Amino acid sequence: MEALSDGCTRPIPEGADECPECGEPFAFLPAHKRHRKAPNPERRTISLTETTTLGGITGVTTAHPGAPAAVLAVGAVVWFLRAGGVLTDIDEPLGTYAVLAADLVAAMLLVLSLGPARLVAQLAALGQFFAAVYLAEGNYASPRHLPFITHAAFTFVALVGEPGPVRRALSVALGVAAGIAAGIGLFLGNGAASAGTVELTDGSGRFRLRAPEGYRAMSRDEMVPHLHLPLPGGTARHFGFGNRARRVYGALTIDDGPSSQLVGGCQEHLRVLGGVNAPVPLPVRPPAAFQSGLVFELRTASGAVGRLSCGQLSDGRVAALAVVAQGEGGDGEAVFEQIAAGLRIGRGQK
Repeated sequence: MEALSDGCTRPIPEGADECPECGEPFAFLPAHKRHRKAPNPERRTISLTETTTLGGITGVTTAHPGAPAAVLAVGAVVWFLRAGGVLTDIDEPLGTYAVLAADLVAAMLLVLSLGPARLVAQLAALGQFFAAVYLAEGNYASPRHLPFITHAAFTFVALVGEPGPVRRALSVALGVAAGIAAGIGLFLGNGAASAGTVELTDGSGRFRLRAPEGYRAMSRDEMVPHLHLPLPGGTARHFGFGNRARRVYGALTIDDGPSSQLVGGCQEHLRVLGGVNAPVPLPVRPPAAFQSGLVFELRTASGAVGRLSCGQLSDGRVAALAVVAQGEGGDGEAVFEQIAAGLRIGRGQK
């Protein structure tokens, strides 16, 4: 501001009511009054973003909630697909729904600017990250787990500190891309395509069956008509397993009774499982858990194709392992080989 009189040459400092050189007052001037009353745009912005409706401390995140809310909403969708088994046949723990609920609540609080919205959203992102890491069980590079981990990381990046326009735009783009990848990974990351394995058992501890990640125990009704799990009865115990998303079904039978004729018994077992093909032995080695045995091709009326192996265990009992895949391009034989390699059967009870 210029000096008010001809004798003053010293600039007037900001906020002064009189000239420091000559003492000339100027607070009465209209121009000075307008200057003092003009709002500070920067100060106005800060005052609008200091608190939410319910008094939570906020900042740029809640002033521009669209980006983090969108990333959280995408996370809620993919976690719903995961928890509900929409694109996958993997049984997730019930706690997975808590991640879905946290993402929805956090997104809602941000959009409505209610309470400590940013803090809740940050906690939701951290919870999502640790849940994804925990459920990965060490298989962090799996196509079913890696997108969920990266999506949670992008969500937290969108919420930490005071993100500018560039970070907000990038967080939306990368978060949505990671969410789409997570949805695709749910379908592609199962079965033989997955790097992980799961251990299946009937709870007795008398056998251990290692299958590709995504496989689980299945009942007889879940496998029909692709594979018929024998009805319980007598001295034989039957255990069904498979992956409905990949349309692969299997059955393990262990007979604790007196040994029967191996070839005839295996041919009969093929019929019981729903096999419609001629029981011709294949030049294939049986599972390592069998002391001796045979391997047959197995075809059922639904078009499922795979293998059946029957063999004698080291303690004299008889066991049978069958795996089939329904549809063209099925990987029943490949899954049979993988499960046969990881099959462990304990000794029978005396």
